[in-house]
Amino acid sequence: MTRQRIAPKLPRQYGSLSSQLRAAGGAQLIADIQQHIRRFVVLPNEHASVVLATWVIHTHLYLQQASTPRLVVTASGKNSGKSILCECLRPLCTGKEVIEDKGNAVTRYGALMAADVTPAYVIGAIDKANRDGERITLIMDEADVEGSSGADMVALRKTINSGYRQSGSAGRVVGGNMVRRSTYAPVIISGIQGNIHETTMSRAIKIHMRPADAEDRFDYYKAHLHDRLGDALRKRIEQWVNAIREDIIGYEPEMEDVRNRDREVWEPLVQIADIAGDEPSKALREAMYFWLGGGTRREPRNHGEQVLANVVAIFEQTDAPAMFSSDIARALADFGQEMNAHELFRALGPFGLRTEMVRIDGERQRGIRREKVEQAWETLVHG
Repeated sequence: MTRQRIAPKLPRQYGSLSSQLRAAGGAQLIADIQQHIRRFVVLPNEHASVVLATWVIHTHLYLQQASTPRLVVTASGKNSGKSILCECLRPLCTGKEVIEDKGNAVTRYGALMAADVTPAYVIGAIDKANRDGERITLIMDEADVEGSSGADMVALRKTINSGYRQSGSAGRVVGGNMVRRSTYAPVIISGIQGNIHETTMSRAIKIHMRPADAEDRFDYYKAHLHDRLGDALRKRIEQWVNAIREDIIGYEPEMEDVRNRDREVWEPLVQIADIAGDEPSKALREAMYFWLGGGTRREPRNHGEQVLANVVAIFEQTDAPAMFSSDIARALADFGQEMNAHELFRALGPFGLRTEMVRIDGERQRGIRREKVEQAWETLVHG
């Protein structure tokens, strides 16, 4: 149930980049973006803010980079902050759209909130932005049906997945001519845990949100008041990336121990962090190793996390693929937690765990499967 640890191997020369390549102000910019996000959003771990900050900057540089990792924001249920995170990130990202407001055309800068869209719309929006020398970011909020098998959803998923690499494109027949249109663009996908298709997840960095605890402190994000703060940060991002846009094309960060798909996912962010300075480079690389399996278990924050930790320990004492809820509840007494099956269900619900009918030794009762417990544990530990 634990991942094999990948020992952090920081680059031998990440602090010796040429002075021309080290753009002044990058470290402070990343720190300010992190502070802005943390003001409004309760993040799942200490590493998430630097990942989000460098990913936001990446949206302004993706045309100069070889790949663009999907940012997948998940939660086990409602009221976990995933929609607020998307709303907070929107004005920081590259892109613009024209909105009709009382008969007037208004240009809004930032990511495009692409809700209820067709594959043709996504392809057209991306291809037009890239051909016009502009850039675009898509936010697909509440993409809970992305894992379904409907024809439109399959086509949309293929579009999103193909646009992960700079060469990504989709073929179409236009006016009797066969043409290929670019699908390469940064995408944020927001949805319920387990509903995002595995082919998309393999190209993604996942941020799994959790409900705020009573002791968490944050400000409520109100777009009409706080988008202007994001707009100001976006303008600073644009100024900074213009100083490194050409240099980043030829920069190959040292990542010998991160290979294949993992390197494709993380290299764009590592490039940015390295160029920004020693502090963000170290922080981003530590975050990368945390996501790739180097994370360590923190102490449980609340009653629910303690129950989940104890359920994990109970399953580690047996090879059974499932256990009855009543048996789990009785076993929890050994950990000093007296509860019945209903109380167990309430404690584990926030982690996406639900009881179901299971058969053990010919008997059927409501219970929990090992694989579901393992999935909940991995999500809590690694985000």
